[in-house]
Amino acid sequence: MGKKSNKKESTETKVQDTQFELDNDFNQYIREISRNLYNEQNNDDESRILLINNFIEAIPDNQFEAVAQHGLGSKVTDSLIGFSSSENFEKFTSNLSSRKLYTDIKSTFVLENCMRIATIRALANESIKDEETVDDEPATKKRKFAKRSTDIEYNLKLDVKPEHIKYCNDLVMRLSKFVLNNIEDLLKSQGTHFVRTCLLSLAGIINIKSHDRNAPNQINLVTEYQKTINPEWIEIACDFATRIIQWPQFADLAFDEKSSTFLQILCQVLHNIGQQDTLKKLIKSIMKKCFMDEDNDQEEASDEKNFEILKPFTNRSAQFLLESVIQYCDEKQFLKIYNTYFKDYIVQMSDSSFNFTVQRLIDAVKNKEIYEEIFNQLTPQFANLLQNGKTGVVLAICKACDRLSFKQGQFIQSLLRCLECEKSPNFTIQCITNLMPLKVIEEKTEVDVHLHGSLILQHILKFNKPIKIIQNLLDMKPQHLSDIFCHPKGSRIADSFLESKFIGEKSREKLIKHLEGMYLKMALSRNGSHVLEKLYNISSDSQKEAIVKELSERMNQVNSSQSGKIVAYKLNAEMYARNPNQWRNFLSRSAK
Repeated sequence: MGKKSNKKESTETKVQDTQFELDNDFNQYIREISRNLYNEQNNDDESRILLINNFIEAIPDNQFEAVAQHGLGSKVTDSLIGFSSSENFEKFTSNLSSRKLYTDIKSTFVLENCMRIATIRALANESIKDEETVDDEPATKKRKFAKRSTDIEYNLKLDVKPEHIKYCNDLVMRLSKFVLNNIEDLLKSQGTHFVRTCLLSLAGIINIKSHDRNAPNQINLVTEYQKTINPEWIEIACDFATRIIQWPQFADLAFDEKSSTFLQILCQVLHNIGQQDTLKKLIKSIMKKCFMDEDNDQEEASDEKNFEILKPFTNRSAQFLLESVIQYCDEKQFLKIYNTYFKDYIVQMSDSSFNFTVQRLIDAVKNKEIYEEIFNQLTPQFANLLQNGKTGVVLAICKACDRLSFKQGQFIQSLLRCLECEKSPNFTIQCITNLMPLKVIEEKTEVDVHLHGSLILQHILKFNKPIKIIQNLLDMKPQHLSDIFCHPKGSRIADSFLESKFIGEKSREKLIKHLEGMYLKMALSRNGSHVLEKLYNISSDSQKEAIVKELSERMNQVNSSQSGKIVAYKLNAEMYARNPNQWRNFLSRSAK
């Protein structure tokens, strides 16, 4: 393994040295820094700050652009530039001016990360005194660094000097204006990801690089951190829309993956910065120039009931753009889109690969009359949709019922009817969580929860007084209910039950009491322990004691699992096992 890796690295470095003429000593230094990136001793914030600052200071004056295009050099810079000091960040970025950097696959990733960091620092809090500036060297020594934070997390905590804020603001504008003036060429290059990042930065939106599939992929600095966007950034963002609409090739942009994604991002940006007039013009141009058929395909599609000949559905990139347009258009435009592309075809579309577009349509609908029309067409199709695996459409209908506070009772009736469990209350919850009819559930022996089934039940519990469903849940056998709460896809059902404003305190108390005898089982489960902790936090003192007592009687078993140890520690189960009176005194003191 080691020999193979060294051979690959040697070959790569040799090619890069020839292409970018970095001297051997500096090449060796880059390789050393690259190896240190994955050294656990250099894996905390303080070590990475030292690495990148030393690295930038060691770059020869005429080699900054070569480093950005160098295989290992670009990798080191991309990984660490967010931890550089103000001085070194300015030193590095001010030396990147060559046009070829914007189309090279390696350097565009470096530029992209520089843009992200500059955006955060341009919108950062100003430091009042030099010694309080966390990116100054004296403050760095005093600062308590996290073991490992991302570059985004690190920069969000910075208080930055006013002059560095100004530099970063100017850098964002300089890079964005370059992209604006060269947008035709850049959209055809390998640097389209950099183009998208520039656009998002103008709206204060930062893409997050994460290996966690459940983590958010963007941060909105305006809504989440109350930052104010520079009016000049807003003007540049609007210029992008104005320029792109005037393109002779605009009609073709929807059908190419790179340019379609660009238009999707542009719609999002204009929406986020509140430029509704410009957004409306852009969407109008997309609908008229990209999607409108000159040869009356709309009429032909309507006659044949074949939606797939309509232009937005002839190409995946165009389909994704239509979904973005649906999300950001105004109500008048939404009605036109619905009437043109969905009204006559929604049943067929919902049971095809285009069901995701139907879901986006339902997610965006605000008009109750349009929603009622959609609801009436799709609810009779529930059984067919579930059978064919189009469960996302049923979930979208449920979410809309919750969001609009409309058709909630009818949705529950339609769902229970298609699951054939209207007259079997003991199995209702299991039918919903599995999205399977009663006859299948009765034969099942293993506990399973369908993700969409869990989400549907979570939304139903937020409906206006879903009395029947609440009672069905409380009538379940404790063993079966705890099985659901211990399931990775089912534990959040308990959250919805406990947090719903339409479920009363008495129902919550019944749930807690109903699960007596299952507390230990839940404590031993990673997901069940999360539910148990929530139940404990809303319980009366007597019920809290019942929970802790059940755990204290089996402490050896509780401590045999990581989740059991954690929940026992939080609930002071060890204290109760030693001295119940001491635990009661502690509980009464904590309540004051």
